[in-house]
Amino acid sequence: MSAEERDDPLIAQVLSVPLPAADADALIQWLKQEADAAWYRDPRRTLDYGGFIEQIGAARGDTRQMALGLMTQGDALRFLHRVTEAWAKLEQAGSAFLSAGDQFGWARTRIGRLGLSTELGFVEIALRDAEAARNIFTAHGDQEMTLRLDLNTAVVYDLMGDHAQALARYEAALAVALTLGERGQRYLPILHTNMGYAANFLGDLRRALAYYGQAKTHMLAAGETSGIINIDLALAYVALGQGRYQRALRLLHDVIERAEGSFLKKPPSHAAR
Repeated sequence: MSAEERDDPLIAQVLSVPLPAADADALIQWLKQEADAAWYRDPRRTLDYGGFIEQIGAARGDTRQMALGLMTQGDALRFLHRVTEAWAKLEQAGSAFLSAGDQFGWARTRIGRLGLSTELGFVEIALRDAEAARNIFTAHGDQEMTLRLDLNTAVVYDLMGDHAQALARYEAALAVALTLGERGQRYLPILHTNMGYAANFLGDLRRALAYYGQAKTHMLAAGETSGIINIDLALAYVALGQGRYQRALRLLHDVIERAEGSFLKKPPSHAAR
């Protein structure tokens, strides 16, 4: 969507008309799905969709729908590295959810704020809110939200240098992921990778190697080339630390070959003249 399309007065006019509840719910559900799908590909689109959701809710006087739109915008701003705006928008969303009597919605906004807290110096606030959010998710029996919260909390502890606490949180998230069947499978590569990093920082190389190996198995099955490269680099550093220089060299050669095969474009051949 171009800037002109985003600012089209017709869009604003359409969104200002209160929709029947069923139509609004269906449209917002679609917009939220599209917004989530665009996070990595084009967070500006996510930001637009979040704004549309907020406008639909505002036209209907539905505070919870407005809060969902604000949260979506906050997440998009985080991916756009507009961290101060993202923090403020997620705080605004959380307050709106509470105004609507939706504690679960408030808890969802605390996940995104964890990822912003280390850059803004608000770690203590974010971790305190995360504990409250975890209690809410647990009370609602939502294991996947608990997993996502634990994963993001662990990353904060890692960035703060508390790798033991980070590893404990990753392990808690992994325990939940293993109960979720197919839904939990998508979390396994990042969990095992991060657990490997944390164990490595703690000097437990044997444990780190085991986690890296599990991560690589999942990534090979999924064909995640960039993830495999990162794991092989981590394995090479472990091998160097162990004095296993030949293994480190083999791993680095594998990294180069995999990168050349996947990311480096070959120059076009010259046609005969």
